[in-house]
Amino acid sequence: MAMKSSKSVTNSEGANPFDAVKIELAVIIGLAVGVLLVIWRLDLGHVLELILLAGLGLAAGGWLAVRTRQITPQDD
Repeated sequence: MAMKSSKSVTNSEGANPFDAVKIELAVIIGLAVGVLLVIWRLDLGHVLELILLAGLGLAAGGWLAVRTRQITPQDD
């Protein structure tokens, strides 16, 4: 009789350290879509819309870069 492995899918021993960053990326994409819809609905000036979206993109990209750098091993 073959025995099944007792290794659980939710076992955190072999968890990918980038899983948290993937979740944060999904949240940031959701927030970006929400902000895009709000900015689109408010009908602001084109320059102000561009500044707001660029600021959101820079903040989100910076956040993900910092979080990824914290996770990756550093070779000193």
